[in-house]
Amino acid sequence: MMNSVLISKNGYIKFGKIPKLKEANLEKNQVLVKVEASVLNPSDILFMRGLYNLKLDYPFTPGWEGSGTVVAVG
Repeated sequence: MMNSVLISKNGYIKFGKIPKLKEANLEKNQVLVKVEASVLNPSDILFMRGLYNLKLDYPFTPGWEGSGTVVAVG
């Protein structure tokens, strides 16, 4: 299990745990990163409140920044 923040609709934030992810099917120019640390910055907060001028498909997990290890390359 891993910790997450999941946004299911504008203004609705659910903190909790999500199940272990299945193996990723990486395409060309994609990488899989095991994130060790991440932050929520002001743009993430705006996304959570539905105030950022970018349309995303729900649900989504916010986070523009992180640090970790590349574990697979497509």
